[in-house]
Amino acid sequence: MTILAGIAIRTVVWLHSTCFWADEGCVLSNLYSRNYAELFIPLSLYQCTPPMFLIFGKFFLSIFGTDHVALKFIPYIYSIATLIGFTILINKLVKNSASKFFTIAFLAFHVEILDFTQCFKQYSSDVFFSILILLVILFIKDKKLTDKQWLSLGIFAIFCFVSSYTSVFIIGLSSIAAVGLFLIKKDYEKLKSFTYYAIPAITGFVVFFFMNCLPNIKNEGLQLYWHTQEMFFPATLEQLQKILAFLIGQGTINAAIISILLLIGAYKLYKSDKYLFSVFSLITVNAFVLAFLNIYPLTPSRVSVYLVPFFLILIAKSADFECKKIFLFNIVVFLIFINTISIKDSFYAIANIADNPKIFKRSNAKAYVESLYKTEVSKDDYIYVDMTSQVIFEIYDKEKRFSKEQIIYEVQFGTIEETLNTLPKGRNIFFFISNDYAFNNNYYRFSNWITEHCKIVHETDDDKEGYFIKCLKIR
Repeated sequence: MTILAGIAIRTVVWLHSTCFWADEGCVLSNLYSRNYAELFIPLSLYQCTPPMFLIFGKFFLSIFGTDHVALKFIPYIYSIATLIGFTILINKLVKNSASKFFTIAFLAFHVEILDFTQCFKQYSSDVFFSILILLVILFIKDKKLTDKQWLSLGIFAIFCFVSSYTSVFIIGLSSIAAVGLFLIKKDYEKLKSFTYYAIPAITGFVVFFFMNCLPNIKNEGLQLYWHTQEMFFPATLEQLQKILAFLIGQGTINAAIISILLLIGAYKLYKSDKYLFSVFSLITVNAFVLAFLNIYPLTPSRVSVYLVPFFLILIAKSADFECKKIFLFNIVVFLIFINTISIKDSFYAIANIADNPKIFKRSNAKAYVESLYKTEVSKDDYIYVDMTSQVIFEIYDKEKRFSKEQIIYEVQFGTIEETLNTLPKGRNIFFFISNDYAFNNNYYRFSNWITEHCKIVHETDDDKEGYFIKCLKIR
C-alpha cells in the first residue's frame, strides 16, 4: 500500500508539473545545440547533467517536442524506480517490520524527492543509482565471482557513471572499501580479479567524471552562485542542521535527536556488516572532504539528494530490533518520523500543488511571455533575457511577435552593463530574468544599474515562481 500511495503521489506531482524553469532551460539548450556524441563532452551554461539522462532527453525531445509533461516523464520513472528499489533494499537490510514500513513511507513522502519527480534534471536518477549500486553490492559481496562477472561489474560501473555522476563517489569509495576488505581477509585471488577486470573501468570513468564535470563545477559563475548561497562546506551547526533536515525530510525535529539515531544506526550496521559500515563511513567523510575542497558542495539542496538513501538506512537500522519488548521504542521512532518528514505538509502541498511554489518548484515562464503579449510592447521597447533563459523564452514565444532587434540575449557573465549602456534613453525595457539567476552577485550589479538608469513602470513582488516581471523606462 505504501508503494502504491508513493506511486500515486508521484503521478499527481508529475502530471501537475508546470512549464520549464531556468535550470531546465539550460539542459534544453544543450540538447538543442548538440548531437548525441557531443552529449559526452562538458556542457555549456554550467551544467553537469550525465550523458545517459541527456540521451533520453534528446530522444524524447525528438518525439514529443518541448512538451514539459512528456519530457518530465524521465525523472518520474526514475522516482518510481527509486521507491521500488528502496523497498527491496530495506527488506534486505532491516528485519523489524515497523522500521521497514516507516522508512519506506519516509521515502515515499519525502518532499524534496517528490519535487525532483517533476524536475527535468538528473536528481531523481542520482537517488535511484545510489540505491541500485547498494543492491548490487549486497548481491555480490559474499559471492565468489568469475573473471567474466568481474568484467560485467566494471561494465555496470561504466553504465552508472554515464547515468549519474554522483555514482562515481559511491562506486569509487565502495571499491576502496572492497580492496581493504580483500587485504584484511588475505583474499588475494579476489583482489587480483577485481584489480584486473573492474578497477580499470572504474578508474577510467572517475577520470572521465573529473574531466567532464570539474570544469563546470570550478567555473567562476557557478562557484559564485554556490558561495553566495553558502552551498559548500557546512561551517556552522545551523548549516549542519539544515542538511540533516533536508536529507531526513523537511521537518522541525532537533538535529541532536536525528544525530543520535544516526549514531545508533551506524553502530548497529558496524556490528552486522563491517564492509557496508566502511562504505557508508567513506561516503559521509567524502561528502565533507569534497565540500571543504570546493570540489562538490554539501548543502540542503538538490546536489546532495544522492545521500538520502544512506541516511534513511541508518535511521531504519537504529530501530531495527527483533525483540517485541522494544515496541515502545518503535512508537517513539515512529513519532520522530512523523514529526521529521512532515507528512501533513506533504499532503497539503500535493492538495494545493498548483498554488504551492514554495514546496514544489513552479515556473511562471509561459504565463510571463503571454503577459508580454497582452501588454502593449511597442516596436521601440526592449526585452532583456538572462543567459539561462534564452531557450525558455524561445519555447514560450510561440507567436514570435517580437523582432530580433527587440530581444537582448545576455551572452555571458560580465556583459550586462556594457550591453545596457548602449540602449537609447526613454525606451521601455522588460526583463525576463529567473530568480535562480537573481541570487548571484552579477545580478546585484545589474540592480545597481537599474537604480541609476531606470524608472520602474511596473513590477511584480512574487519571488517564488521562477521569473519576476519588471518593466522599466531608461532615463
